[in-house]
Amino acid sequence: MLLNAVLADAPANVSDVAIRARSSLGCWMALAVAMSLAAPLPAAAKRRPKGPTQVVPPKKKPKLADEDPSEGGQRRGITELLLGAVAGGAAVALVGRGIWEVGVGRRTRRECESGDIDDAACNRAKPGNGGFIAAGLSFGLVVPFGVASGLLMYRGAKINRAYKRWKQHHAAVAVAAGAHGAGVAVSLRF
Repeated sequence: MLLNAVLADAPANVSDVAIRARSSLGCWMALAVAMSLAAPLPAAAKRRPKGPTQVVPPKKKPKLADEDPSEGGQRRGITELLLGAVAGGAAVALVGRGIWEVGVGRRTRRECESGDIDDAACNRAKPGNGGFIAAGLSFGLVVPFGVASGLLMYRGAKINRAYKRWKQHHAAVAVAAGAHGAGVAVSLRF
């Protein structure tokens, strides 16, 4: 409409240019519509099969049997074994602390019921519950510490076995220096 209003006010030679521009614009529009209809649909716009969508994780490469956890004899597994021992010691200490807290809770409850002691713990609604709650927390923390200990010990033992296997099949050179001399020891195993 705007184009028609402009053409009505324009001289004759301008209208010829505008008509040609209008017809070329129409050709371009027709070409754009034809290309959009003929173009293949993108993958996201294609029709999807009906039913629930199943998400499948990518397949991992299988672990190679000859993979060396000791990384060529550089790791011995000592760190994992020590951390596993520390976590195991903490688990044992928590079990002992939990057993001790149960005894404290029982003793406090028994003394408050008999009236032998006038303590602030006896003025609570349920005397001795503090010991039982502390024991429950101790026993609850034993599980993660025990699992961590077991996993670390397993990994450390696995690395240590791989290190020993690697060491058997490779040469070792040791340099020794002392007050009375020096030497080199070479060890080969076949």
